[in-house]
Amino acid sequence: MPGLRTMEHRTTRPNFQNLIKFSPLHNIRVPKAIRGQYPAVLVTTGDHDDRVVPLHSFKFIAELQYKIGRSTRQTNPLMILIETNAGHGGGKPTGKKITEYVDIFSFLVQALKYKVSPTG
Repeated sequence: MPGLRTMEHRTTRPNFQNLIKFSPLHNIRVPKAIRGQYPAVLVTTGDHDDRVVPLHSFKFIAELQYKIGRSTRQTNPLMILIETNAGHGGGKPTGKKITEYVDIFSFLVQALKYKVSPTG
């Protein structure tokens, strides 16, 4: 679990059992409903992020794709967007911000099955 080593009293079983409930990675479950599936997911990260280690995003999306993505019921996309030469967001050049927003809005348009007409 990310950051678990830095938390106090992590070695006792009751405390660990409480902490593990907060881990998104350890709580990925296949939906029980016959037609159930995860919603469309786009995880975003920067490969030079010094606040949130990109590895956490990689592990999370990999686990989602492994447990959920291979199900025949899962038709919604489970994707990751990795910004290269980018950190946590502050100080991004305008061009990189525009590209990031275009990618995110494009994902939303596709995920929501929104019809875009060239004439507006």
